[in-house]
Amino acid sequence: AGQYGDFVNMVDSEVGKVLNALKESGLEENTIVFFASDNGPYWRPEYIEKYSHKAAYIYRGMKADAFEGGHRIPFIVRWPVKIKSGSQCRETVMLTSLLATCAAITKTGLAENEGEDSHNILPLLLNDVSAYNPPEAFIQQSSRGIFVIRKDNWKLISGLGSGGFSKPEIIEPKAGEAAGQLYNLNDDPSETKNLFLQYPEKVEELTAILKKFRENGRSRN
Repeated sequence: AGQYGDFVNMVDSEVGKVLNALKESGLEENTIVFFASDNGPYWRPEYIEKYSHKAAYIYRGMKADAFEGGHRIPFIVRWPVKIKSGSQCRETVMLTSLLATCAAITKTGLAENEGEDSHNILPLLLNDVSAYNPPEAFIQQSSRGIFVIRKDNWKLISGLGSGGFSKPEIIEPKAGEAAGQLYNLNDDPSETKNLFLQYPEKVEELTAILKKFRENGRSRN
């Protein structure tokens, strides 16, 4: 897959060096390793055809988009003395939660105004889901400023188009058309069916939560 394939091999090699160094130093068992990406892959449609490879798997879009391909990432945690090898968790989490999680691991207190959007996911890592206190919703933003809110399996995109690199980036709705996008990711993880007009009560609910979050953010700034 061209330079992308080279990059994947390079990352695999470098991660291997880190893990080998931990093993050789005797620190392997009680060292936490987080592996993640900052966004989805930059992978245009013509690359899929050229290399017969979908870097974002079944998910729509790519890096910078409001779609799942822009934000879904690998998140792998290795901690041999605490986390069972091969275990999986289906809860949605965000990288902002690493602050509160690492604070919990190191027993470091956070002030009330520190990491307000960070949520401790240590219970999830330790397979203690009942002790996990999830956030009300998750907020994302595309590179062109389109906001996204995710609550449970529902996802609202506050505009039309990808909001990022995928074309069309921005679409102005015509009279009578949906002004945004609503998807049920449990039924439609590839975001193929816009339910914005079919579920106005869900659009209203998510829009209100997004407005509240944005107003709280502005008041803190």
